[in-house]
Amino acid sequence: MFCRKCGTRILDDSIFCSECGTKVETVDRNVATDFSESKEDTHTSLINENAFAHDKFEANEYIKDLDGVEPNTSMDSCISDSRKRKTIGTIVISAIAIFVILILVFFSIENNRCEYYKECSNKKYNGKDYCYSHSCSYPNCRLSKSYRGDYCYIHKCSYVSCNHRVADGSDYCIIHTCNVDGCYNEVEADSSNCSEHRIDMRNKLSLPSMYFSINSAGGIKFSFSATNRSGKTIKYVRFNAYLKNAVGDPVQEEISNDYYADVEIIGPISNGETVWLNNEIIGYCDNLGRIDVRDITLIYTDGTSETGSYNYYCD
Repeated sequence: MFCRKCGTRILDDSIFCSECGTKVETVDRNVATDFSESKEDTHTSLINENAFAHDKFEANEYIKDLDGVEPNTSMDSCISDSRKRKTIGTIVISAIAIFVILILVFFSIENNRCEYYKECSNKKYNGKDYCYSHSCSYPNCRLSKSYRGDYCYIHKCSYVSCNHRVADGSDYCIIHTCNVDGCYNEVEADSSNCSEHRIDMRNKLSLPSMYFSINSAGGIKFSFSATNRSGKTIKYVRFNAYLKNAVGDPVQEEISNDYYADVEIIGPISNGETVWLNNEIIGYCDNLGRIDVRDITLIYTDGTSETGSYNYYCD
């Protein structure tokens, strides 16, 4: 061993240094061993602590990379963050579900909305594509009504300015379909028959005479006479007396509010006899200036009838 003071090499069992005389202090080997072991344990502990700190730093950096925030080493904080993430996820899923439901409801409402030019917000009617107000009134028709009419353009009378329903088998309503049985042609103007079946009734009732006057109450006193040349006995003569003012514009009968008055002459009237109506009150109109007779219907005692044009007027 060596002297602690001067460094001279001395014997291991020396009590004093042979060079400087300093007393030699001996160290207990057990204590030295324990001290050495303690240093090794402390060194190992420091290594382990450094390794743990290094692992903890890397773990924190990993969490920071994932979340974008500084990690919270508190257990309560970790649990709180986990619950927050679950809550946010639940809110997002709920919002998506509500959005999908709203879209489905919107499309359901749109699909059940009247399709009348996208201007109507009413519900469809009875399985049709349109609401009640805009659905064609013809049975089992799914089309929309025509403009200012109750029927679609297929089931509306094709006669100009007529909005009535078509007659079965015809493109025209009953009024504007030829009056001859089995004929579905359009009637001629001011007639009840088509051009093919139009009858000139002047040959049936010849030498006509018509005139009218207005009494103090506004009553229309109408007179009509003609000779039966039909070759049959007439049971009824029927026609409409169309009312006009002095310049030819239509005027209304004050009770019915129609622009004509119904006239009926009752027979029997044999062939060659005179059909006669004398000063009969047919309606009321103070400003009447003219009467037109367009068509006449003759109903015979044998059950047959004829309708044709007459086209006479009086003023």
